[in-house]
This record gives sequence, structure tokens and C-alpha cells, in this order.
Amino acid sequence: MEGFYGIEVTAGKQVKAKIPEECALRVTQLAVPANAAGAVSLVVSFEGKLFTIATLDPKKGVYQMSTDLVFTEAQDVSFSAQGAGAIHVTGYVQPVGNDDMMMNAMAGESGEEDESDDDDLEEASEPESNEVAKTPASAAAGAEDSDEEEENEDEDDEEDEDDEDMPPADLDDSDTGEEDEEVDEEDDDEGQMDHEEVEDDEDDDEDNG
Repeated sequence: MEGFYGIEVTAGKQVKAKIPEECALRVTQLAVPANAAGAVSLVVSFEGKLFTIATLDPKKGVYQMSTDLVFTEAQDVSFSAQGAGAIHVTGYVQPVGNDDMMMNAMAGESGEEDESDDDDLEEASEPESNEVAKTPASAAAGAEDSDEEEENEDEDDEEDEDDEDMPPADLDDSDTGEEDEEVDEEDDDEGQMDHEEVEDDEDDDEDNG
């Protein structure tokens, strides 16, 4: 048998929980009635001892409380209330074997989820490994490009140095012009000397005549 379970425990009275055979009672909620005026505590008698589970007090705004308590028929549990008024104990009854079935089902789902997660991790790791494999090749290509750029820069620097060592073209032309003027002056001097020699020869001829 499985379903809702609820009992009312009045202050000063003890109520034995009626739990079907091969079933368990799961207490999930404690609450006071709507007309409650004072504080009341739920007490559980278990193996000859009393245990206070909770205290509800409408004056302090504590009207209900959630719990998760499981009791079996073999435990011979009883409830009592201390204080004023009554307290409502609610929950549900379920066969004892359901817990094992639920645990097995949860374990199966967990196993499937673990396998699915493992597959996802393997699929995710494959692209990462491919990226890692591509990375050295990319790095090597980048290093070659960098070396070529450095070589080109060195060649450009050497060409610049050669250009600096060569004299400017304007200076060469000016120097050449000065040399040409010197040659022209020498030619003029030689021509003048030849003219003077000719005049001297003519004077000598006149004197002889």
C-alpha cells in the first residue's frame, strides 16, 4: 500500500503510528491547525526514549516545518505532543522494496550519465589534440616567416649602407666641372705660349732681313 498518511496529535495524548506491513512511513510535514493559539512540540517515542522533533509557535510566526523522517512498522513508533493545542503530522507510506528499486534505478541512470559524459569528454579531447598537433607546425611556419623578414631587413640595411658610402651624384658633377675648367686653362696657357713663340720667330725673321 502506498499513499498519503496523516495523523493529529493532541497535547497530553500519545498516538501510535499505524504503519502497514512491509511498508515505511515517511514524515515530510509538521503543522499546527489554523486556530492554534500557543506553542506545541512534537515528541517521538523510539526504543523507549523520547525525542523532540520540532516546536511550532504561531505567536512567533512558526506555523509549519518540513522534515524527512522514515519509520517502519517493526520500530513500534508513537507520537505525542507537549504544549497547547494539537499538531498535524503528514507524509506518505510506501513499500519498503521501493527504496531499493529507486536506488537501483538511480544507479542505472547515473551509470548512463557517466558513460555519456565520458563520450562527450572523448569527443571534446579529439579536437583539442588536433589543435595541439597543428600548433607546432604553425609555430614552425611562423618562425620561418620571421627569419625571412629578418633576412630581408638585413639586406635592406646593407643596401642603405652601400648607398651612404657612395658619393652623391651632384658632387661628382661639380668635381668633374672643376677638372674640366683646369684643363681648359692649361690649354689656353699652351695656346698663348705657342702664339708668343710664333711672334718671336717672325721678329727674328724681320731682323735678319
